[in-house]
Amino acid sequence: MITCSRPLSIGTFSMSVLLMVASDVSGQMTPCGGPTLDPAPSITLTWPTGAGNGYQMQLDTTPFFSDPIYSSSFGSSSLSTNVALQYGKHYYWKIAPTFNGSWGAFSSPPCEFYTNATISAPTTAPNIGLPSEGQTNISGSTQLYWGAVGGSDSYDYQYSTSPTFSGASTTNTTGHSVFLSPLAVATTYYCRVRAKNSAGTGPWSATRTFYTQTVVTAMTLKVFLQGPLVIGTPSLMSDGLRAASLIPTNEPYSALGYTVRNNYNVALTPSLLSTAGNNAIVDWVFMEFMNGTNNSVVSSYAMLLQRDGDVVFPDGSAINMAFPMSSIKVAVRHRNHLAAMTNTPVTPNGTALTVNFTSTGTATYGTNAQYTSGAVAALWAGDCNGDGIVGYTGANNDRDKVLVAIGGVVPTASVNGYLREDVNLSGVVLYTGSGNDRDIILQTIGGVVPTNTRAQQMP
Repeated sequence: MITCSRPLSIGTFSMSVLLMVASDVSGQMTPCGGPTLDPAPSITLTWPTGAGNGYQMQLDTTPFFSDPIYSSSFGSSSLSTNVALQYGKHYYWKIAPTFNGSWGAFSSPPCEFYTNATISAPTTAPNIGLPSEGQTNISGSTQLYWGAVGGSDSYDYQYSTSPTFSGASTTNTTGHSVFLSPLAVATTYYCRVRAKNSAGTGPWSATRTFYTQTVVTAMTLKVFLQGPLVIGTPSLMSDGLRAASLIPTNEPYSALGYTVRNNYNVALTPSLLSTAGNNAIVDWVFMEFMNGTNNSVVSSYAMLLQRDGDVVFPDGSAINMAFPMSSIKVAVRHRNHLAAMTNTPVTPNGTALTVNFTSTGTATYGTNAQYTSGAVAALWAGDCNGDGIVGYTGANNDRDKVLVAIGGVVPTASVNGYLREDVNLSGVVLYTGSGNDRDIILQTIGGVVPTNTRAQQMP
C-alpha cells in the first residue's frame, strides 16, 4: 500500500492519496474501526485500488452521509484537499470506485474514527501562501492568505514597514485570508500570522516580505556648471565641447570610477550633437537618486546636460521613470565640478516633479554647496583630479593639473581634447590668457587667498 499525506493540525484535515491496485475496495482502509486520533499532527487515510480507474470519497459526522462535509471524485493520481475538523467528534468515511464512467457501490460499512476532545493551544505556525516571499510591484492592496492550523478558531495577523513590527497593530480574524490596504507606494512591507483558540495563542509564522510598486514620475531636472556658465538673460552655458566634436558617444563616468548602476556604458543618440541653441548638449552629467531617509544611493544614471540647464536621458527624452523609493533626494555630479545634493526629500507619486539646482532657492545639502551669481546657482568648477576638493596650491592641487596637461613648461601652451583639466569645457586647456582654466580654480577657492580650498558638500 502506498500512501501520501499532508499534516492535519488541530481542526484541519489535509489529505493526499496515492492509490495502488487491489481487488477489494471495501477493505483495508485506515483509520477504521473507531480509533481516537488527535487532529495534530497528522491523519493518514489509505485504501487499496480496485478495478476502477477513479474514486469518490465522502466524509461526514453521521453514518448516513445525508449531507457530507466533504465529497470529491478523482482519478488514480494524488489528491490534496483541506477539510475543517473539530475536536471531540465522531467521523465516518467511505469510497467508491468508478468503472468506465459508471460509479460502483460505496465501501460498506463506512470506516469511522474519533477526534480527541482535549483542546490545547496551537503549537504550529500558519504557512503563508500569499503574498509570495519577495513579491514586487504590488499596487494599493494585496491578499494575505495562509493555510489552516488545526484546532484554531481564529488568527492574528500583523503587517508593517518595520521588520521588527515595532508599533504594528494586531488584528484578529476567523478566516484564512484578508486584504492588506492601503499600501504606500515604493515601500517594503512585512507580514506574519499566528493561530489562536480558547486555550491560547500559537507561534508567529515566518515573516513574509513584499514590495509595493514604484510610481513612474516625470521630473524636470535643471543644473548649471560654473565652468561653461555664461551669465545673461536667460542664463546659458557654452557648448564648446559639442562644437568641437569632443563629447564622447558613450558615457564617460564608468571609466572614471563612478558606479553607473542603471545605464552603464550607455550611448547617446548621435543626432543630438547636431542640435544647436538652448538645447545643445554641453556635456555628460552623473545623476544619483538617494533614499530620502538615509541618503543611500538606490539608482544612478549617466545623463546629458543642455545649454539651458535641462538634464535629459542619453536619447534626448525627458526624465520619466519609476523611482525606487517613496522619498528621494537628488544628487548631481560632473567630472570636474563639485557635486551637490538636494537637502529636502521629494515624493515621486506620479505627479510631475521639478528639481532645480540652477535656482538659489533650492536648498542643498551642506554649506555653500554651489557657486551663486544673483539668483543663479551652479556647481563649483575646478575639481580636475576628482578628489572632491578644489585646491590652488599645495599637495595634489588642481592648478598644477592644468599646467601638466599643457606640457608643464610653457605656460602659454594649450592642448585640445575631452579632458578633466578643461574646467570651462571649451575643448581647449589653457593656463594663461583669455578663457584660461586656471583662473576659474582660483575663483572657486575664493579668489584672494591661494592656500584656501573648497570641499564638496555631500554626506
